[in-house]
Amino acid sequence: MIKKPSVLVFDLGGVLVDWNGIDPLIRLSDGRLSREEARLFWMNFHWTEQLDLGLCSPLEFSAAMADELQLKLSAEEMQAQLRSWNHGAFPPERAPCWKRCPAVSK
Repeated sequence: MIKKPSVLVFDLGGVLVDWNGIDPLIRLSDGRLSREEARLFWMNFHWTEQLDLGLCSPLEFSAAMADELQLKLSAEEMQAQLRSWNHGAFPPERAPCWKRCPAVSK
C-alpha cells in the first residue's frame, strides 16, 4: 500500500527563497572552487540528496559538507554559514517561478 505524504517540499532555494549557495561557497572555499565547481557541488554531493530525503539531519549534512570541502569549520559553524545565506522569501514580483505563473503574474 502506498502512503500519501503529509507534506510535500520541493527545492525552494532560488525559486521561492532568495538563497544563493554559489557565491558564498566560493568565498568560503577561499577561491578553491570555481563558479562551475560550486554549482556542481550542490548537484553531485551525495549528502544533498540524503538531506533532501530526510535521511540525515541538517547538522550531519553540515559536518559532511565541511569535511568534503576541507573547511576548518565545525558542523555548527558550517550550519550557521548555510543559514546566513538565506535571505528570506522572494517578493512575488521577483520570484522566478511566479513570473511564469499566469495567475500570479497578472
